Amino acid sequence: MSELREFVERVREQTSIAAVLAAHGVSVRQEAGRRLRCRCPFHEDRNPSMVVFPEDERGPERWRCFGCGQGGDVFSLLLLLGGHKRRWDAIVAKARELGLEPPRPDGAAPVRGPHPAELGMEAALRAYQSRLTGEVVEWLRRRGFPERFVREQGIGYAPPGEDRLLSRLLGPDELDSARRARLVGADGLDYFGRHGGGWVLCPNRLGDRVVDLQGRAYPEAAADGKPKWLTRPGEVRRLWNEGVLRRRPHRVMVCEGIMDGLTVVLAGFDAVAVYGQSAFRPEWASRFDRVREVVVAYDRDAVMRAVAVAKLFGPRGRVLLLPRELGLHGDLNDLLVRCGGNVDAFRTRLADLVHRAALPLEVQIALIDPQPLITLRDRIRPVLRDIAAWPDPIVSDHLLKLLAERVGTTLDALRRVMREMRGEKGHEP
Repeated sequence: MSELREFVERVREQTSIAAVLAAHGVSVRQEAGRRLRCRCPFHEDRNPSMVVFPEDERGPERWRCFGCGQGGDVFSLLLLLGGHKRRWDAIVAKARELGLEPPRPDGAAPVRGPHPAELGMEAALRAYQSRLTGEVVEWLRRRGFPERFVREQGIGYAPPGEDRLLSRLLGPDELDSARRARLVGADGLDYFGRHGGGWVLCPNRLGDRVVDLQGRAYPEAAADGKPKWLTRPGEVRRLWNEGVLRRRPHRVMVCEGIMDGLTVVLAGFDAVAVYGQSAFRPEWASRFDRVREVVVAYDRDAVMRAVAVAKLFGPRGRVLLLPRELGLHGDLNDLLVRCGGNVDAFRTRLADLVHRAALPLEVQIALIDPQPLITLRDRIRPVLRDIAAWPDPIVSDHLLKLLAERVGTTLDALRRVMREMRGEKGHEP
């Protein structure tokens, strides 16, 4: 197999049609056998007319809409949904999203060294690691992180009162790279120093490359408006610890922040993290194509945001519900602290919470307010629509029973509403 063909097959292997559709907000349900069906995103499709055929002896996974006639493989779908001009552009865009680089035209494998900005982040991180004092290490220990783990993760510290730290410690080439990373301004001030200093620096690595830095306020965010988190300027393109997805783990937890992600990794679970509860982009769902279960573990005040993210993964999505004892804003790291920093105790507690993680629709149903009755029908319509699209009839029946119990009505009443929504009469949904 040529190198070019091998590259294309690697991208195809890590990309599923169902995940691409889910990333663009298309609900997919399973039919008899292994086929999937959904509403076609390329025309006004009232009845699901797009079918996804599994990989078989006739070739790779493919799709076809029996309404508008369009069809093809996963790259044809990426081409149309992504607005690319050429099929190759769609393949390359998806490859780079997966962290893969296409071969050069001459057939030689690409030699991709770190970007100058990444070199700047690496150099800056070394400078910040040199300022990781015992006081900060002790604070991290109280948050449940042993010093050995802190050093292994490469955590640093931007202290207050040293707003030109990088200008003093970095050589000319390193300093130029740090400027490219937007960590040093034209005036020579550090980005984190300009914002007052006092930031525990958490690196985001992809393999052996530092691809981002984020600061956690220490001492704690004060009443003067200092935020709890400060991210390096520029567009956030990756999840924290995204490289774990390349190993195709059975289960991955999606955490709301890097400290929570570190907490889960400390306990031995696979995890990625977003830079805040609103930061997950729908198109990132396709990066989890080969993960069998995705557990979204956001803070207690972001349950509905967690539901929205978990829905992007279809039947693979779960929502982890943290215990009420943590308070309204409790998070995973708070749970580690509540366990006295005992990693074994936390691991046991977390494993139980993961085992009991709920389907996003189960959580959504539990949060429905059955009053006032006059507006209930309109408020449950989105839930009924999602239940009707669920690929497993056993699960959809379970969800429908939960909804009937929650709002105090009968299954027959809910099914009548579903038939009306689908424009069907005399047929069960």
